[in-house]
Amino acid sequence: ARDGESEAVALRAETLEQLKGMGAATTPFPAAPSGTAAAAPAAGSAAGSVPPKPDGSLPVSSLSSMSIDHGAQKPLPKLLQDRVHWLDEYVTLTLAQKRAASPESSPEHQAAQAKVELKNLNEMLSQAASAPETLLPPSFLKTSGKSPAVLVPEMKDAIEATTNEFGEWKGKMETLKSGKADRESKQKARAAERDKVFQRVTTLKAKSAEYESAVTDAQTLEHGRLARERLVNYQWEVRVESLRLQVIEHQIALEVKLADTRDLETQVCHAHLRLAQRMLEQMRARYREASEKEERDLNRAEADEKSKAHWSGDPLERFRARRMAELLALEALVLKSERALATNPSPSFEEQRTLADRADKDFVRIKELLDDGRVSRLDAIRLNNDFRRIGPERE
Repeated sequence: ARDGESEAVALRAETLEQLKGMGAATTPFPAAPSGTAAAAPAAGSAAGSVPPKPDGSLPVSSLSSMSIDHGAQKPLPKLLQDRVHWLDEYVTLTLAQKRAASPESSPEHQAAQAKVELKNLNEMLSQAASAPETLLPPSFLKTSGKSPAVLVPEMKDAIEATTNEFGEWKGKMETLKSGKADRESKQKARAAERDKVFQRVTTLKAKSAEYESAVTDAQTLEHGRLARERLVNYQWEVRVESLRLQVIEHQIALEVKLADTRDLETQVCHAHLRLAQRMLEQMRARYREASEKEERDLNRAEADEKSKAHWSGDPLERFRARRMAELLALEALVLKSERALATNPSPSFEEQRTLADRADKDFVRIKELLDDGRVSRLDAIRLNNDFRRIGPERE
């Protein structure tokens, strides 16, 4: 492939010199595409160039638009310009083949990394089964010498960070699941494209004798030269389409290898979710215990201030004690609200969807009852049960 690329670059430079000598317009060398495994012909090319598809797959050249008709007597500058386009496309496809055949991070390397990470996570989960406290961060373990008023904010921040991490892994898991169908669809499209390109290559190769006979049967020197130039263009067109076929085959093989890697990534995500879930359970239990202790301290302090306000003979001291009691009561209320938010997370997406589906079915059922006007005793009992359930669900 490297020799072919060097040959294409050298021939392109030679062709451009010929065009320059004829005063014909030339096109700049195409920039190498980046970031995708698929490649398309150079943008802005005329004959022999097709823009890439939206999904990044290689376009299939049609015989009517890209084949050089050996019977058409094109002038020499046009033949040379066509050759530049085929050479540009060959270089672009060569880069795409390198990325598909040897990606920066090979599927084997990615799979090895995922296996190591999965092994470490499983070991942590096994250790947590016997010693759950090993999952706790330092702020939950170093409690000696610290008052609950200092510990509770640190614990709350740690719970919030772990909850965000749990959400990120959950989002990644959903992305992997949702992307599976899209990847399967692209793989089918590549397979269909490969078959079309294969048929095109077969059709092109069958015309080899036709182009060669045009060279030998030329009646004049001018016709002979044009026939030779068309033969060279035809040979590069065959090489381009053959290389395009190789690129698609490499992309299909790469996607097959990456499928196993993505299965491992799904297992890693699942392990991270289990680990984060267990961490949150332990952290919330410790946080609840510390916050309840602080709440009890605040309640005792509030009672002391109220007692001071009741028995003090100094009006200023009574006023200060009453205001302090109110402030401590508010702090206890805020602490209670924060504990409820930290220890009772909102329902997951699946739970919310289940509740929404059930509410939709209930709405349809109740609407039918109102439409026919027949409400039996059993229907009334069911409605009463639904009302009893609404309160806890709202909480």
